[in-house]
Amino acid sequence: MPPPKGPTPETKKREHTALMLPIAGALLIVPPLLTLFTGPHRILGAPLEAIYLFTVWIAMIVGTVLTSRHMPRAQIFERDNETKGDG
Repeated sequence: MPPPKGPTPETKKREHTALMLPIAGALLIVPPLLTLFTGPHRILGAPLEAIYLFTVWIAMIVGTVLTSRHMPRAQIFERDNETKGDG
């Protein structure tokens, strides 16, 4: 099996996306931004803050699923001892 090649630009782009996703999620729920949604407003009886938090949470889950589907799979290389059958 040939040795793995270096990461392609597309792989690096996906890795950066995977890194930025939790950072963006954390920034979306900081108190200064969350206070923009406080107030007497309600949607279907739920406070706007709760709707916002659950929307961010669901968006993070969907983003993680989509990102993980497009990430390359890790390749597992066996040691020479195991493949030759020493034992």
